[in-house]
Amino acid sequence: MPRSVLLLLSACAVVFLSPRVFGHFATMTQSRATIEPSGEVAYTLQIPASDLAEALALPSHRAATVGEIRAGEDLLFAYFLARIHIEADGTPCPIERRGAGNVEDTEIRAELRFVGRCPAEARAVDIVYDVFFDHDPQHIGILELTRAGKTAHFEFTRTARRYRADRTAADPGQRPLAVAGIVGLLLAATAVTTKGWLRRRRRGANDES
Repeated sequence: MPRSVLLLLSACAVVFLSPRVFGHFATMTQSRATIEPSGEVAYTLQIPASDLAEALALPSHRAATVGEIRAGEDLLFAYFLARIHIEADGTPCPIERRGAGNVEDTEIRAELRFVGRCPAEARAVDIVYDVFFDHDPQHIGILELTRAGKTAHFEFTRTARRYRADRTAADPGQRPLAVAGIVGLLLAATAVTTKGWLRRRRRGANDES
């Protein structure tokens, strides 16, 4: 990586971690999608528990618990499937739920699994993503899409809400992330790690008291 890019990333990290902005974290989701030869689009979406208050209609803006995530499966699907659409040649594909759960790593995340039933003869498949932009213009949705054994990566943002996979092309449409996109990914990853550390620290303080 060029030295100028490394310097830019370092500067952004310093700014991000400064007290002036330390209290704000952009929201971020992670998506994995696979387009099968049959036309079926298998989709997995992961959302941090700290960003589920609106979807689960919680009384306050706080992180959802594992129990609330499991009990709120219907609410989560209703919220996110109203904001994520799969299209084939411009026509919406029927969506079938495949289950939900939670993932616990550096933080708790809800995981939704669903399938878009698109026709095998479709020439183009679009994923339209409109999550959280209304209250977080800096939101990032990371997409990893696999087709024909190859994987492409895309970053949904407020100004880039649609990803198109051309099924007539040999390559799924790998799009290298711009420097701004790389910075966004690093900052978002730092936010996730920091939020997890703060949550564990608060939990330890509560245990001691």
